[in-house]
Amino acid sequence: MHKRTIFFLLLLLGQLSAQGNWQAVTVSDTVVNFGQAVCGQRHSISLTLQNNLNEPVNVLSAEFEESEFTTDLSAAEIPANGSTGFHIYFESNQNVNFSDFLQISLDKGIHALIVEASAEAVYENSYYDDTQNLWGADLKAALHNIIDNHTELSYSGVWDALKDTDEDPNNANNVILLYTGWSYKKSDQNTGDQNGWNREHVWAKSHGDFGTSAPAGTDIHHLRPADVTVNSKRGSLDFDNGGTLYTDDDGPTECRYDGDSWEPRDEVKGDVARMMYYMVVRYEGDDTSYDLELVDYTPSTSSKEPLFGKQSTLYQWHRQDTVSDWERRRNDRIYNNWQHNRNPFIDYPAFASRLPSVSGEALIEEPEIAVAPLSVDMGEIPFTTQAMYAIAVINTGNQTLNVSSIQSTNPDFTVDQTSMTLIAEQYAYLSVSFTSQAEEGTFSTTIQINSNDPDESLMEIPVTVQVTNGTSLIEKPSLVQIFELEQNYPNPFNPSTEIHYQLSTAGRVMLTVFDAGGKMVGILVSENQSPGAHSAVFNSNGLSSGVYFYRLMVTGSSGRYDKTRKMILMR
Repeated sequence: MHKRTIFFLLLLLGQLSAQGNWQAVTVSDTVVNFGQAVCGQRHSISLTLQNNLNEPVNVLSAEFEESEFTTDLSAAEIPANGSTGFHIYFESNQNVNFSDFLQISLDKGIHALIVEASAEAVYENSYYDDTQNLWGADLKAALHNIIDNHTELSYSGVWDALKDTDEDPNNANNVILLYTGWSYKKSDQNTGDQNGWNREHVWAKSHGDFGTSAPAGTDIHHLRPADVTVNSKRGSLDFDNGGTLYTDDDGPTECRYDGDSWEPRDEVKGDVARMMYYMVVRYEGDDTSYDLELVDYTPSTSSKEPLFGKQSTLYQWHRQDTVSDWERRRNDRIYNNWQHNRNPFIDYPAFASRLPSVSGEALIEEPEIAVAPLSVDMGEIPFTTQAMYAIAVINTGNQTLNVSSIQSTNPDFTVDQTSMTLIAEQYAYLSVSFTSQAEEGTFSTTIQINSNDPDESLMEIPVTVQVTNGTSLIEKPSLVQIFELEQNYPNPFNPSTEIHYQLSTAGRVMLTVFDAGGKMVGILVSENQSPGAHSAVFNSNGLSSGVYFYRLMVTGSSGRYDKTRKMILMR
């Protein structure tokens, strides 16, 4: 299964948040959803970074982990009291659901901004709608149900079909032969002459003992024109690399062979693999006596078992020799003119990576863990001052993440949780705290996190803080006095989250929370308030996971302010 990364987003709070850090720089939305996004197309969402300080702020970096999401936000200066626009892009070649997190790092001690992005990638071709977000056996079953029950041909009818599907694009009187690429006259079919062509079963018919009977024996998705003597030389050999270069009486073929395998020329290796993949999915034994499967050894069978090798080599060929226009044309002609079913691996080659029975590679079913940043600098604080980091733990793997221990190697730094359990794509939070004494110097620790991630069971996060005898070198940000409703933090949240907002003038304030259906589930503020920064805590007790909205309405001498934002509760 497609895997997401688990982030530990280390956000500087404590000393900084108390000084207005929350309002210093804001992003127009921290949760964005592309909705249904057509595969193969680039989709974009526009966002804005707003600098609310009276001095410039620099964007240091902006990064996603998954390759499907990108951004044009790069290292740049945001002017004082100014803003900069940017885009998040999404593009995928697989019809599965994706999510990832954009981490925007800023200077001047401002905490990182996190934008959660999600998308449901869909194929434009509705033929494959039933494969949406499926993997493994479920995907194989869906593909099989889509392509089975095709229009069956007689074995004699295969001749006319191949003259259409394999027609030479440069000479309508000829066909192109599979293994050699030679162009032979259509009329030279089955002449018995070595210069003629005949019908090659790419999945050799003895591997399953289906002969020339429908459906597999006449299925033109794997039946191809081949030189008579080249066809004979290939016989029923498995597919693999290596062997002796084969030169036919008509000339060099660029094919190799040995006692148990055949290696076609480079230009059609991927074609061969995708034909074999079609056969594995199409013939499952439900409408035939044979259930065709790939194995990773040669020879695959000596007793007409429905097996074929070599699986790992075919997957290598599939990846190296990508789908050509010739394959696409042939697939279309089979669908439109003859069998009225398609080869899914020509239309969407990425299906192979989601099918262990095809690729031979197991789907990854496990939690995964990573940390960002790799180290933490808490900056400089004065004597007898507390610094705190909030650590958001996100399990975006596809199995439960069990964090068995969380500890600090220096007892002067403390964590508020020592273990946690997170189901797939769930958030949890812990905090790291340090309180300075009357002693100058650099203090450090390592936060050690042990989990059941099979690849990285121990993660270590070095943390440092500088203590000085005097006032904090972190100056209180100078905020522009505006009406502003900030994104709640944490978001997603469980069970509570904090909402910050700012008033430029005094007024009557209503801060309310609604569920996705528009029902009010909470009144957080209902009173007159003075200008300045304010906050409220929303506790989700009794509510279920889902999307919620919080609304700030201010009525005062300067008019009316009304803004709504979205937040996500994840149980």
